[in-house]
Formats: sequence, C-alpha cells, structure tokens
Amino acid sequence: MKDITKIINAASFGIPTLTQPIAGYKEFNGFYIPIKDMDSLVKEAEKLKDVNYYNQWSDRVFNEAEKYHISKIAELYKRLL
Repeated sequence: MKDITKIINAASFGIPTLTQPIAGYKEFNGFYIPIKDMDSLVKEAEKLKDVNYYNQWSDRVFNEAEKYHISKIAELYKRLL
C-alpha cells in the first residue's frame, strides 16, 4: 500500500489501517506501526479484536477521511481560483 488514497478510502468506510512508516502515511491520522517492530504490529492487530477499541479507531479514521471528501476538495479548488 503506497498510495495514500487507499488509506483514505478504507477510512471513509471506518476501517482502521495498520501501515508502514512511508512518507505520506505519517500525515494521515490513522495507525502508525513501524515495519521493523513486528511485535507492535501483532499487538495492535490483536487490540483491534476488542469491539470498543475497534469502534474508537473506526470513528477516528472516518472523521479524518471526511477532510478528504470530494466536496471539500472541490471547495478548496474553488477558493484557489
């Protein structure tokens, strides 16, 4: 997953994403799991099994994805013109 739109798309459905520390991903307010730390990756994946924890992250990433909705991007472009 090297395209930020994949994370935004998942977030728009409320799906939390575990990612590698690749430029572009860090700016998106979702999960950030360093690839060299497999123990942390497993731990976070296990934590997602908890419904309350999952729902917290689901709400968080969904709200973050709203910033990238096409209507908001279109409004930004209108202001630039």
